[in-house]
Amino acid sequence: MKIAVCLKRVPEMELRFSIAADRKSLDQAGLKYEMGDFDGYALEVGLQLVEKAGSGEVVAVCLGPDGVIEIAGHNVPVIDSTGAGDCFVGAFAAGFVVDRDLKRALLLANAAAAISVQRAGAGSSMPMRAEVIEQFGL
Repeated sequence: MKIAVCLKRVPEMELRFSIAADRKSLDQAGLKYEMGDFDGYALEVGLQLVEKAGSGEVVAVCLGPDGVIEIAGHNVPVIDSTGAGDCFVGAFAAGFVVDRDLKRALLLANAAAAISVQRAGAGSSMPMRAEVIEQFGL
């Protein structure tokens, strides 16, 4: 069993930070990052599942300050955003495990969430991988 846990590093809010000279990024001098509470919980659950199964691996996926990948959003009519975040994370994890290509996994996840917001409901709004690939040409 392999479990991918997506972690988001955020600047530690107790510290003061400033804008870098390029006026487009943070000045990294003395800046520390921390993991959010929900990400810590997700990592803990992943470890518990592996322990319960008796074997397996938990892979933490996280980008540092130099590893930013920008993915443009999709302009779609929104019917219901319930479950869109779950759809994004699930599609990202599945896409990354299958392809091992970070940018492709992000494109797939973004497209899947764009489809999900066009439908009502949570679980019922989740698209299949083939539908995402066909609709967005991925």
